[in-house]
Amino acid sequence: MTHCPHCKHEFEYNHLLPLGWRFKIGVRCQKCHETSYHAASSKKKIMLSVFIYPLLLVIFQAMGLALGWSALIGLCLLAGTLFLIPFLVRLSPEEEPLW
Repeated sequence: MTHCPHCKHEFEYNHLLPLGWRFKIGVRCQKCHETSYHAASSKKKIMLSVFIYPLLLVIFQAMGLALGWSALIGLCLLAGTLFLIPFLVRLSPEEEPLW
């Protein structure tokens, strides 16, 4: 799990989950009460993992896989990514630009 960059306190899963789909917010540490933000590297990883799914649907269709199966596989992969987001998040003490 991710640690606070200020005091090294470990964040809980449910505090990090919203960071997967909202990049502009910070998360406040329960121990030191400082706000930490998404690191640019973790923003890029999460965005890349989300943008891959439409590409996978096109590839599955090109391979001749039925649309229903393609959508089901895509939804399972998306759900897996949403579950793993708190493990991909890295925090920094200040907000970093994406590029």
